[in-house]
Amino acid sequence: MHSVLAAAADAADDPDDPDGVSAVRAGSTNAATTAYADGAARLGSAANLRRLRRRRAAERKAREEAIDLAHNVGSEGKQHQKPWKQESSEAQLRGRVWALAQDKDGCRLVQKALEKLARKGGREAATIAWELRGHILEAIKHPHGNYVIQKAVAQLSVGSSSFIVQAIQGSAIMVAKHRMGCRTLCRLLEFCSTNPQVGRLVDELMPEISELCCHSFAHHVVESVMEHGEERHKHRIARTLLTDVMRFADHKNTSYLIEKVLSNCSDEDQRAMLYALDLNRIIDLAKTRYGRHVAKTMLQDRRWYTAWGAEKSEQLISPWKSELEADCFGFLFLKDMAKSWR
Repeated sequence: MHSVLAAAADAADDPDDPDGVSAVRAGSTNAATTAYADGAARLGSAANLRRLRRRRAAERKAREEAIDLAHNVGSEGKQHQKPWKQESSEAQLRGRVWALAQDKDGCRLVQKALEKLARKGGREAATIAWELRGHILEAIKHPHGNYVIQKAVAQLSVGSSSFIVQAIQGSAIMVAKHRMGCRTLCRLLEFCSTNPQVGRLVDELMPEISELCCHSFAHHVVESVMEHGEERHKHRIARTLLTDVMRFADHKNTSYLIEKVLSNCSDEDQRAMLYALDLNRIIDLAKTRYGRHVAKTMLQDRRWYTAWGAEKSEQLISPWKSELEADCFGFLFLKDMAKSWR
């Protein structure tokens, strides 16, 4: 409207159009064009919004159907105590694996399907698991979905589960530090350590291995590396622990790693750890909450106490017995050692 009035005002000064008719018509046309463009933009936004709502409604419906399927199958199993039928359930799972994996009952249904199908050859199980492609990182961190990923790693062949490894590449540290994600890395090391791609995931951890050893969740992954990983990674971890052995030995998340060095690393790394903790350090550790477990492991290792010229570890501890008995953790240490001295 303002555009029309402005055009009419300008027309009063036009000698070729004394009545201002052309200007008014032009102004009306411009205003109509602008209004049409604004309306089209609003209609376009509304159409996009409607499409988004329809897509979300479809996703919500699929999820609800999948959840209903999981609850129905679970209810039938509880009422009739009959095993679920693999033929019909497998067909029902198709296209709904991700939705089921996010549900408490649904994730159990998928896990059960993976177990049963894996026993029949594995190809059908892989087909079910492959539906999770594009959702791996999300599933790994999901309170229910992470169990499905773990089950897939355990049941599928090393080659069939490689899509899970590929999805984690570049995010190994984040996954290792996650409360639920760390479980998947542990399963991969347990069942797929022969896959070179898993070794590359561990390579991603090495630059921050000192921090990860102490982390509340990542230390579980480091323990799995010590048990199932490559020798080069075990050696790197052992050398990291040796840089500050007393601190790591008395840390709640790394004291167990010190013990792992003595059982899972090379002879060279084991000897280095044994010699790093002399008798005075062992006594100091025996009086700490977590270090006493390391001290106990050392004293039970024949290589350690024979290196100090003793036939039994008890001979080395005797001079400090009174001091240890006066300390709360030292007392517990002696109590544990007494069982091995009998």
